[in-house]
Amino acid sequence: MGRGDAGVEIVPGDVGDRESVLRAMEGVQGVFHLASLLGAAPVDRGRFLEVNARGTENVLSAARRAGVRRFVHVSSVGVLGSIQGPPAGEDAPYHPEDIYELSKQQGEEIARRFAAEGDPVVIVRPTWVYGPGDRRTLKLMRAIQKRYFFFVGDGRTIEHPIFVEDLVEGMGRCLTAGLKAGEILTLGGAQIVPIRELCEVIADSLGVRLRRIHVPRQPLRFAAGLLEDAFRIFGSEAPLTRAKVDFFFKPRAYDVSKAARLIGFTARVPLGEGIPRTVAWYRAAGDLA
Repeated sequence: MGRGDAGVEIVPGDVGDRESVLRAMEGVQGVFHLASLLGAAPVDRGRFLEVNARGTENVLSAARRAGVRRFVHVSSVGVLGSIQGPPAGEDAPYHPEDIYELSKQQGEEIARRFAAEGDPVVIVRPTWVYGPGDRRTLKLMRAIQKRYFFFVGDGRTIEHPIFVEDLVEGMGRCLTAGLKAGEILTLGGAQIVPIRELCEVIADSLGVRLRRIHVPRQPLRFAAGLLEDAFRIFGSEAPLTRAKVDFFFKPRAYDVSKAARLIGFTARVPLGEGIPRTVAWYRAAGDLA
């Protein structure tokens, strides 16, 4: 054990190790469960389920034994897959399209089962989170800065970003609000934007000009598959993957009115403020030139 920033106590553990999770729960009244395997590098399919599903069950079981008063399970809008007729509400059907989304669905279903059995569990589905500390959006920013980035298709597919500070505020409200067990809330930003607009804001914040090279989907997706197979041999992430190609074609837009109604949450940081703040943080950390 140790002390982190602001006097936070750090308890090392693993969601796959029930005893370490139980130790972390001692004296705890509220839990935010965010531990998740994202798969930045090739990961065995079973490992996703082990961490995101069975690991969630271990944490929930430990919280039950510890008598935790509120458990906020952080799921993902990815459990809905590609959105048909956006924006999608919390009652849209599950439609996972890869192993990560499937494992998050299974984790969410476990959380819902615990809630149905009387545990004080609520579920949060964040949209695309960006901001200081995020390593996923950093990859996109680096590609744009180095002018390696190009559009697949016309760039009109919509995305729904949320600045990390807004997400933290919304999650905090879920911990303290009088929500019924099993409630599901989507937490997203105030703006739903086309990918090309999102990338233009990033390019402006970086001080570079965005190239408008549009590449057909299927030939690039085929090439991405070959690259994934080749890089998997070395246990590393391919520079181009089918998921990255599909990013340009999967609409991601969500109805966030339920969060506004039940917990009074509305995101406050617009894209035009959040992206420059994120770029500034990366530069200060030495992650961007």
